[in-house]
This record gives sequence, structure tokens and C-alpha cells, in this order.
Amino acid sequence: MKRIVTCLLFGLIFALYANPTSAIITTSSAEVSWDEVTTYTNGELIPTGVDVGYIVKWGTQSKNYTELHDAGWDQLKYNMTGLVPGTTYYISARAYTSLNEESGDSPEYVYLHIGAPRVPVYRFLNIKNWAYQFTISESEKNYIISNLSATWKYEGIQFYVYANRAWGTVPVYRFLNIKNWAYQFTISESEKNYIISNLSATWKYEGIQFYVGVTKYQ
Repeated sequence: MKRIVTCLLFGLIFALYANPTSAIITTSSAEVSWDEVTTYTNGELIPTGVDVGYIVKWGTQSKNYTELHDAGWDQLKYNMTGLVPGTTYYISARAYTSLNEESGDSPEYVYLHIGAPRVPVYRFLNIKNWAYQFTISESEKNYIISNLSATWKYEGIQFYVYANRAWGTVPVYRFLNIKNWAYQFTISESEKNYIISNLSATWKYEGIQFYVGVTKYQ
């Protein structure tokens, strides 16, 4: 009886958030990655020495894949090309072995291609007033660690954003409370303008810090 290979692409596209370098996302491409397939659907391990390959497919409609590409043997990532910013893609994959066995399709993943590289956001905790500070600036991060660590505790990378404006993104504005050194972030133009006009004696406007995606899709 022909055995079916288990093919669940854990976190398909999620690797974009885990490793968002400029090589991962460009205007027209994005790298998709997945976990290694090691078992059949009955839980039996794929024998040692048996190679596993992967086929990646995607399209702009659910279950209608117009692109089908063989990632090759034992490859756990593939660079999707020809993508259009602002377009939603439906992505799936399947595995096959050197014993001429193959899986069914993985669960479909829905991905909106914004078409710009992401950068890490670093977080600091003010241990005196429990306020948080977020920055994408390497120099600001290093300065705080080197000079202000008695007040600001470095908590590492928290998430990823866009350093420059891209399709489907909006700016995030930052304010510093000059009385207690707390920070305020907002994407609201009206809130930004209200604070500047009415609360500038307390809140110092520090400009756009980064951009975030706000486009909703299914």
C-alpha cells in the first residue's frame, strides 16, 4: 500500500517575521519556509536515507494555484518571485520522497504581499516608572544599553515593522513625556495633532519612528 507523507508547513510565511532581512522580502519576492517532514500520516518515521522534496504552489485565489515550483530535495525554504505589492496570495505545498511517495496539500496560508523588508523593534522597560520604549534605531538601542541601563532594561526584539513607507502601511508617531519619561505611540493623525496643539508642555513630539501594516484581508 502506498504511504502518504505528513505535510504540515508549520508557520508557512511566519518565517518572514522571524528572519525579516532584505534578502527575505523585496518589492516582488518573498521567502517561504517550513519545518522538515519526518513522518508518515500514521506516525511512522521516514526511513534514514530517504530524501524528502517539497513542491510550493501559490495563486491569487483560494485553491487555484497558478504557480507550482519544485523546491528540491531536503530544502526547507523557497523564494517566491513575481509578486505584486498589495496582492493577496494563497500558498500551499506538498512533500514527496525518493521512494515515489507524496503527501496531500498542506493547509493553505493567506499572505498579503506588502513588498518591503521588515526591521526589528527593540523594547526597553523603565524600571522606575514601568514605561516602555520602542525603537528600530541600532544607535539608539546601543546608546541606551551603554549609558542608561540603570533606568532602562533592555528586553530584546519584540516584533518587526517597516523602516520606510510601503504599500498598505501607516506611520507610527512617538511622543516623550518630559515629566516622567514615559513614551506614547500612535498611528492616529488626529491624536498626533491634538497632542501637538494642546499637550506640548508635557508631551514632546519625536516624529515618525517606523511604519506598520494596517490593511485587513481574509
